[in-house]
Amino acid sequence: MGRTYYPRFAATMVVPSLLDSERVYRLPLLITSAALSRNDHRTADELTLKVAWQNIGLDARLVKDASIFFHWGNVGNPDEEFVPTTTGGRTGAGNCRFAGTVTGVEATAGEGEPYEVTLQARDHTGFFLRAKPFGSKGIPAMSDTLEQAWRKVVSQTPGAEHLSDAIAFHGVNGSARLSDLVGSRFAKLSQVPARTGSDAWGVWQEACGMAGLISFFLVNTCIVTRAESFYRTNDPPVFAWGENIANMVEHRNTVDFNNGVGVTSFDPLSGRMLEAVFPPRSKDDSRNKKSRGRRRLGAVKQLSSAPEAKVVDGYDWWALSGVHTVGALQDYAKAAYLERSKQELQGQLTTADWSLETAGGAEFDFLDLVPGDNVQVFGASRFPDGLKDKTPAEREAYLAGLGIDPEAAALIQETLGDAELRDPTFYVKGFRAHMSSEDVKLDLFYCNRVLVGRDSD
Repeated sequence: MGRTYYPRFAATMVVPSLLDSERVYRLPLLITSAALSRNDHRTADELTLKVAWQNIGLDARLVKDASIFFHWGNVGNPDEEFVPTTTGGRTGAGNCRFAGTVTGVEATAGEGEPYEVTLQARDHTGFFLRAKPFGSKGIPAMSDTLEQAWRKVVSQTPGAEHLSDAIAFHGVNGSARLSDLVGSRFAKLSQVPARTGSDAWGVWQEACGMAGLISFFLVNTCIVTRAESFYRTNDPPVFAWGENIANMVEHRNTVDFNNGVGVTSFDPLSGRMLEAVFPPRSKDDSRNKKSRGRRRLGAVKQLSSAPEAKVVDGYDWWALSGVHTVGALQDYAKAAYLERSKQELQGQLTTADWSLETAGGAEFDFLDLVPGDNVQVFGASRFPDGLKDKTPAEREAYLAGLGIDPEAAALIQETLGDAELRDPTFYVKGFRAHMSSEDVKLDLFYCNRVLVGRDSD
């Protein structure tokens, strides 16, 4: 608390001429407000800008196939000039936070109100998400290198031709063939397995995922890297009630507490969709059999019923990739169910501080967070870590001193010895940053970690 910020933002819209294919116009935008949504690597980031019309004076019909570059940063004092950069994000210094394509233009005016233009944009992932169903000519062969695979996918993605060379490999050899990067059971495939109806981004993610890689757009470049070297798991940024949290909401849906967990994963060798549920279905659960029929994407390999089968209200489903055996999928479903019943939680917090401090005391930029990162959230309902080392009577006395009801204090102290329930570490689901000339509001969306690797017995 107590930090002083001098936020500055800028944007440029690049508009191709409707009459001259060789000419483009670069228009600086006078922004009145901006909202940036950061989503996970499987979907596109989104930007909404409100722009003063008199700044550009454009008829909405003239904005076709336009691109936007958005910059946001902090200056040291009110008189310091803000200089937009062409780079940005956690893999390189700079203040360019978004690059993408305009997907919507809306001009509004009212009596006594300024004429304003709203621009909607999606990052370059949008090109690939729209390429659906994806043409078979763009599916990479296992003999292709990563670079060749990328160019092949781009070649069959309308509008993305200019991105053919816009790829960077971090800690990965882009000249390596897919067959050398994947496991031996996949190396004998002729091409990357693609489901019927897949979009271009899904095909590219499947190619990367088989090799243990993730891929996403950072400004104008598609990044390919290893997940373990990208997501921030050590020294997470810290959010604490009374320090840098303005307000927060945490929610658990207890109505669905009796729902089971269902998981699916495509096995490219057999061409079948594998399915596992936990708790296993009861033999007379016709409702769930009908539900399973609606989810079929091909031949489904059934799992045998386990002796502990019981009736549940329904199943919440997740689609996985990289799990290709029935036994592993069943273990995943069981572990996820047991951990979720104990840990499931969704949260949202709001802060105005984008310069964060990590658990180790380092400085971290809020806008460099990505879904999958770890953060620590110390809310009003979380207690000092040292409380776990006290006796039950000392714990209850401490809680009673806070004015907590004795029965509630007994319930709380009972769980203080459970490391998972005390752990303030959460996964980032995404964020939304709202900016205007008068205000900055940063919303972080997070969820509790489901530790599927624990011993579930």
